[in-house]
Amino acid sequence: MDSKLMNILFMSLAFFTIFFAFQTTASLQKKILRTEHQKEHSFENSAFTSLGIYYFVFAATCWFVPPLVAVVGPRWSLVIGTITYLLFIVHFYHPFEWLLYSLNITLGVGSAIIYITQGNYIARNSDDSSVTRNSGIFLTFQQASYMISAILLYFKYANVEEIEDMDRYIIMSVLTFICIIGLVMLFFLRLPQSNQSIDKETHNSCSAVFVTIRDNIMLLLERDMLLLVVLFFYTGLVQAFYNGVYGPAMSFTQNLNMQPDELSFTGYILKGCGGFLGSLFFAILGDMTIRWGRDVFMYLAGVFHLFTFIIIYLNIPNESSFGENQAASIIDPPNFYLAIACSFLYGLGAAFYTVHIYSMLAGAFVAESTAGFGIYKFFQCLGCALAYLYSKYASLYIQMGILIVLLIAAVVCFAIVERSVRAKQPAEQP
Repeated sequence: MDSKLMNILFMSLAFFTIFFAFQTTASLQKKILRTEHQKEHSFENSAFTSLGIYYFVFAATCWFVPPLVAVVGPRWSLVIGTITYLLFIVHFYHPFEWLLYSLNITLGVGSAIIYITQGNYIARNSDDSSVTRNSGIFLTFQQASYMISAILLYFKYANVEEIEDMDRYIIMSVLTFICIIGLVMLFFLRLPQSNQSIDKETHNSCSAVFVTIRDNIMLLLERDMLLLVVLFFYTGLVQAFYNGVYGPAMSFTQNLNMQPDELSFTGYILKGCGGFLGSLFFAILGDMTIRWGRDVFMYLAGVFHLFTFIIIYLNIPNESSFGENQAASIIDPPNFYLAIACSFLYGLGAAFYTVHIYSMLAGAFVAESTAGFGIYKFFQCLGCALAYLYSKYASLYIQMGILIVLLIAAVVCFAIVERSVRAKQPAEQP
């Protein structure tokens, strides 16, 4: 096993623990804040506001992370980002609404640092033959942490309205300890030997900040990156649709005859299963991308999501995005198994396109990988924020119509970029 693969596995394991602790805390957030002094409607208002703060800060920070990575390096960037996750978890020992807003600012900054720097670290430890495999390995660990978190929460907290103080202290202590384990592991994260001299020179150069910002802007203006922006924007829209629209729409569809928590946790488990299996496929068989091209698997991702939207259209009433209803769907009554199958298909499709976005940015754009991941996360957050904004006014079918149009455009744009990249490869070989 080569040292670069060991680096990827080590980082993946560290973030398995960090993401597990953070995702579990985020999933329990509503139950923890629902106390005698903070009723559900108050929480929902603060949660919506804090979510808007989070995505705004996340998007804005994306333009400043590449200079940070250039100056302090990937190891310390990841440590800084993870500390914001740890503070968010610790806060729930004694949660306060005003502090929640403040922590969502730091959390937005930390998330931008973590996700962009992870992409840079994968690029540093990959070449054309291993970049898809390494992306798949990292995302497999990430999806596994989400899936295990959802399974544990389903059996422990499904249909539990409030979490008692003693129970909260215990679970927050455990999650804090797990997050600290991942944070400590990051202190021992190694850089590839071939990059250490470059990193040292970059750290000592104050001009690196201005050079990196300039490179970000220049990269965004390139034709291939502008085409990829369509895909990046789609990933934000569909992520917001699944998390903020489809999940509640299932709960609002009373004819499904399931408790909201059971629907929610079951959906998250199957989404995690789909993401885990999709990422694992490329972790094991990443060399298939070299033979067939990334565009083939992007077509498959598009097919998975298109089937998802068709099933939702047939199975969930149009009015379900606005609140509780007993409206008839095309499949009457709506089928519970079809509803949660959409979660699996969504997760599977998301894994396919996420792996290949990572592979494209860390492979074809390896020299500008940090800037590339910054652009990716900026437009993804922008898509999320816009989707949360219009989802309050647009019906379920209209939102899916927007997603289908953008999905087709995203797949076509990615295919154009992939063919352009593959056409350049023979010319670059001696």
